[in-house]
Amino acid sequence: EAATMGNDKQAYTTKQLAKLAGVSDARIRQLCLSKELAAYKAGRDWRIPLAEAERWLAERREQDR
Repeated sequence: EAATMGNDKQAYTTKQLAKLAGVSDARIRQLCLSKELAAYKAGRDWRIPLAEAERWLAERREQDR
């Protein structure tokens, strides 16, 4: 489920994406900081747009083959 607060219906939190991807919340934050994920800050937290999350997840699936 994507975040549902305010205008963030179209974005995941780092925790949500971490759970989906089976990685740690810290790893997602690291990817946001390094700009490997095109994310934006919402207060102290990162938000990853749904399209960006899908792109990244698909890329991961390709690498796992």
